Amino acid sequence: MALSDIRTEIGRVTDKTFSFTNGDRDAATNAWYLTCWRALDKVAPHLTRITQTLSLVASQLTAYTLTTTPLAVIYIQPPHARRNERTFRMAVADDDFYRHEDQGEILFAQEGATSLITRPAIDTAMDAAVHYIRKPATITTSVAQVHFDDQTLAAGAIGRLLHSINFSDAFYWIDERNPRMLTGTAYTLLHGELDTLRKIGNNSGLTMTSEHGPWV
Repeated sequence: MALSDIRTEIGRVTDKTFSFTNGDRDAATNAWYLTCWRALDKVAPHLTRITQTLSLVASQLTAYTLTTTPLAVIYIQPPHARRNERTFRMAVADDDFYRHEDQGEILFAQEGATSLITRPAIDTAMDAAVHYIRKPATITTSVAQVHFDDQTLAAGAIGRLLHSINFSDAFYWIDERNPRMLTGTAYTLLHGELDTLRKIGNNSGLTMTSEHGPWV
């Protein structure tokens, strides 16, 4: 599970046609990694999502900071005891967002990579749970990927690199011409990994049995 192995596998195929730099290979690998991560979130969200509690401060207009970079915020929810007091709705930080004054419906928008802003400024202190898809760490020579094998990531990167030079063999590796039926070696490997990862999910139907009885 190392970037050097992914680079080697990419070079094994692409160096026959075009010698891509390590920078090219790494960028393609991480771009495909995000595609894999989004696909994983659809079948095993417990592996991709995180919840963080934000302490909302009365009358604060400045941004709140998330500890982990989000790929996408799913929703924000107040504590159960105050669930009926407010709703939190995702919005775009346009002119209407900044003019919004309804305290019953707090709008939130992503301002930066790890920051959220709300409007209007909430009128009372409150903890709120932010549920979001975390962005995976960039794969580097010192940071390995999680969940996905070298071969799966290399295949997608090969497809992206060959697409970038309009090489005919690109479609063997990754074919996205039909959004309903994504094909190619990269997607075949990805689907195999997703089948394995979804089986350890909460809704997989997997049963563990011991001498004391079954657990589902």
